[in-house]
Formats: sequence, C-alpha cells, structure tokens
Amino acid sequence: MAKPNCSVDGCERLSVSGAMCASHRKRWRTYGDAYGDIPFGNGGTTLADRQPWPERFWANVNRSAPASCWEWQAHRSRDGYGRLRAQAPGSGEARMVSAHRVAYELSVGPVPEGLQLDHLCRNRACCNPAHLEPVTCQDNVRRGISPPAAHAAQAECINGHPFDEANTYFWRARRSRACRACGRAATARYIQRKAAAVQRALR
Repeated sequence: MAKPNCSVDGCERLSVSGAMCASHRKRWRTYGDAYGDIPFGNGGTTLADRQPWPERFWANVNRSAPASCWEWQAHRSRDGYGRLRAQAPGSGEARMVSAHRVAYELSVGPVPEGLQLDHLCRNRACCNPAHLEPVTCQDNVRRGISPPAAHAAQAECINGHPFDEANTYFWRARRSRACRACGRAATARYIQRKAAAVQRALR
C-alpha cells in the first residue's frame, strides 16, 4: 500500500510518521509547529489550529507577573536567549530570531538601526519590553559579564595605577587601553637591559 502525501498544505513529499514528511515532522518536534515559521503552545499542526501572529507569539510568554520578567517558555538557545523561527516581512524565508526582539517590536516598535537590545534585568529569557533598552554594541558589551566587560569596569591596572585620563592611552580606535605608568616602567627596564648587554659586550 502506497504511503499518503504529507498533510502540510503545499507539500507533495510522502509521509513517514504522523501524517507528515520527514522534514515537517522534524520542524514539529523541534519548534512545535510543522510549518516551521514560529513555535506556538496550542499543540495544533493543521492550518485551522494556527493562531494569528501576535497571539501565537504571546502564548509562549509567561506574563503572569506584569512588573517582573516575562520569560519565554518555548525554545531557548544554549546561552539562554529565547529563539523562534519567523518569516521576514516581504519574503517567504524563515529564519531564527530572538524572542525578546520580537516582543519589543510588537510592543514598542522597530529597534533603531545600529542598536541592540540590552536586558536591564540581566535575564536573557525575559521578553518584558520594560526590561529592554536599545543601546550600541559597545555599551551592551560593557554592561555584561564577559571578560571585555570586566576589563572595561576596572578602575586600576594590575599594578594599582588608576585608569584616569592622564594615565591611560588608547589604540585600535579606542578599543584597547593601557597604563602609561606601566608603559614607562617597562621602557625603563628595557633600556637597562640593553645598557647592561652593551657593558657585557665591551668587557
């Protein structure tokens, strides 16, 4: 007996399990939606079960505590951010996007070009627009807990010299900084070593 075609509209591949082809079944098992454009929580896999975009999105956000974090309840990346598949406006291509960015754009508006959304609550799964602030990439990194952020937060070098305007110099378009006092001390040690080497050569 021949296998029936996939039950997803427009798909002509043969079904392998659950009345879906291998590709759409994989999408359903990974994202909860055989269509693969956005996960949703009502468990339906037919066109009639699918809800409009905003309702399907917010169904995966826990908004039980309005003043606190609204955590994404569906798929999350390894680093804790909510992720979903969404179709780009004006195109049929679906791609992975951040849940907190979608929440901000649905509630507030588009994120200004060149800016990123910083979680003020430091909860990467949070989708509460009140906890999100558009900032530059540099500010977003400085506010985090990464090694570059920890370095930027240091007020002194490893030898205790202050990172103030008079004692700090920058290079690489101000992406790196160094202590002037430590630099002068290193130069003095180098000159001493060279002088000692010359004296040994003359003996």
